[in-house]
Amino acid sequence: MRKSSTFNVHSVLMTRGSLLLQWTLGMLCLAVGLSACLGSTPPQNNANGTAPVTPGSPVACTSRSSQPVTLNFTYSSEKEAWIKDVVADFNSRNFAACDGPITVNATPAGSGQSMQDIVSGKLKPDMWSPAGGVWLSILNARWQEKNNNSTIVGTSATDTPSLVSSPVVIAMWKPEAEALGWPNKPIGWSDIAALSTNPRGWAAYGHPEFGDFKFGHTHPAYSNSGLDAIIAMNYAAANKVRGLTTDDVSASKTKDFVSNVESSVIHYGDSTGFFADKMFSNGPSYLSATVMYENLVAEANDGKTYPHLAFPVVAIYPKEGTFYSDHPLATLNANWVTPQKRAAAAVLQRFLLDTPQQKKALQYGF
Repeated sequence: MRKSSTFNVHSVLMTRGSLLLQWTLGMLCLAVGLSACLGSTPPQNNANGTAPVTPGSPVACTSRSSQPVTLNFTYSSEKEAWIKDVVADFNSRNFAACDGPITVNATPAGSGQSMQDIVSGKLKPDMWSPAGGVWLSILNARWQEKNNNSTIVGTSATDTPSLVSSPVVIAMWKPEAEALGWPNKPIGWSDIAALSTNPRGWAAYGHPEFGDFKFGHTHPAYSNSGLDAIIAMNYAAANKVRGLTTDDVSASKTKDFVSNVESSVIHYGDSTGFFADKMFSNGPSYLSATVMYENLVAEANDGKTYPHLAFPVVAIYPKEGTFYSDHPLATLNANWVTPQKRAAAAVLQRFLLDTPQQKKALQYGF
């Protein structure tokens, strides 16, 4: 984990290269997405034990074989519980497209980190599902710079369907949220800024026993929730819910507001799911609050994932406005994605969007 007492979005993004600064300023309005998840009927196995393509129309096969196909699927870590469940189900059913049985190797990773690893060639997934659609545009921009303007992600509406949607919330321990007035009083970024800069800290709210206010979020260059957090702070500072401009972000008022919130940050993480696990496992002494997805708060309170949770955790939906992440799914246009893998990817995509898997997503808090 990265530790710091202050954080400046402009300086940090500049250290990751000028492109990161450009997309932070130029793509702010693209970070929010909310799409419906569609499905049809569940699959049925055929007589020879290999399931047909499911659901939807058959995959167009240019050739056929009995060779098994392995799909490498990288996805954002906050979806891990759901993805592990449904991929295990998929792998148990012996599905096939144009070739032999399909096996999916699914690996969680931070959206920004996996994007950087794809560009560098360190990571070569056949399918990729970052937490937010903004990362698809960033990947294409970075990929074009290195690959003669070719795109690695399709840009039509049907190329990258949304798997699930999840609100981006401020997760806080219930006693501390109640000290701020939750649930009777709307809480937002301005309250976090006020608490972060109050020299008396929690004592100003009648609870000196809480100690220092310790805030955290993932790094915006590596993780979607960290990027969303920075964008949300900028919107809150500008008192806008849409139409944020470069001038808004560059304004002294905005910079001061973001700096005030960030002054209480003591931990950064590379991946939202792993960062949430740190907070829930280590308790209030590690973090008072952090930015994450609503489904992770539901998971924390399920009584099973964290049986020794210090206190219940509540989801605060910032009064200035709540961002949603759309979790798109992309089959990459890369030379390692063979026609056999592409046909298999169509089968997995349809399976994930089918009704039973979407119902499971609801069970996991999406």
